[in-house]
Amino acid sequence: MPTFKPEKPNLPGTTFFEKSVRYSSLLLHFILWLLVGASVLYPRIMHLGGYPATDEGVYAYYSQIIYNSLSSGNGLPNYGTLALYPALLSWVFQFDFNYLFSLRIIDMLMATISGYLLFYISYKESKNIYVAALLATVYLFAANQPIFVQHGFKNSFSAAIIPALVAIIVGQNSQWQHPIKWYFCGALLSVSILLRETFVPFAMLGFISIFFSYGLKNALRYSFGGIIAGTAILFSIVKLRGPGGFESLIHSYQDAYILYESLSSKRIDLFLQNGATSIKEAAWAVITSILLIITFPFLFLKQVPSSFSRILFWFAAATIPLLEPLIKIGFPYHFSLSLIGLCGLSSVISRELLATFKSIFFAIFLAIFLVGAYL
Repeated sequence: MPTFKPEKPNLPGTTFFEKSVRYSSLLLHFILWLLVGASVLYPRIMHLGGYPATDEGVYAYYSQIIYNSLSSGNGLPNYGTLALYPALLSWVFQFDFNYLFSLRIIDMLMATISGYLLFYISYKESKNIYVAALLATVYLFAANQPIFVQHGFKNSFSAAIIPALVAIIVGQNSQWQHPIKWYFCGALLSVSILLRETFVPFAMLGFISIFFSYGLKNALRYSFGGIIAGTAILFSIVKLRGPGGFESLIHSYQDAYILYESLSSKRIDLFLQNGATSIKEAAWAVITSILLIITFPFLFLKQVPSSFSRILFWFAAATIPLLEPLIKIGFPYHFSLSLIGLCGLSSVISRELLATFKSIFFAIFLAIFLVGAYL
């Protein structure tokens, strides 16, 4: 007697066409991730073998003397500023390899990680992976130009921005509602500050944003998390510096202040001169920002944009980096940090344009492509 096998149900995603579409989508997403990675790696790899430059020589020197001091059992050197980033990378000197080349590669890895975090944030803000990939590519390619990073180990920006970007991602994660996440965000910002002391205004921006969006209680949790983590790390560093470690640390920052004050008469000239140089070097990113920001008033024609608070946040994040060259001595790399905030700002505005004025949005992105091709 013949038997009949039941036919397999034609479930969604099981047909050849649907599988092809799915695999094509995965391949396209993979290509987008490669594009974002290349925007960081390409400008850096081209200069990895360059001669030692100014600031990276100072950072490498601190790494070397920290390694020598720790390896001899003397703790951290009892002079100089925090230098947390050089301290964390001092282990490279135990290997028989070109130490400066190693430090540049590690910093390139840090820049790649921060680049992908920015890409993810841009996707969350724009709600469109193609828009996010284009914007992240534009801004990351500009931020990793030699004038900003020299040969790859000029400053601690690439490492310091990672905890800050992770804090933004965690803070916006609506699925994690436990109060401990605000302590965690504060701790992350404290790490950013210890890696780059001038990140203090970003921590203040975080407090203000949490206060208005999530209430005073969560803002205080964020503050306590930062204070506890920052104090613990700072205490450990001072302890490793030995007797008088705190006093020597304070004196080092006082000496740095005296140096900056001695050049205060040139502060405005350097700000304008190096600001103009930065705009010229990051022309594609600057033009992209201008094209999107000038459409901002059109978003109010129908109603106040739903993401208005996000626009204010990223606008503040883009302008805060200008404080450092105004207060200290302005060099091009100080201005490069504004590109992170501009990427977030452009992402939010793109989302609003897509939802309200699609034709204007596509015209702007066509202009962005044409500008990039011309430059």
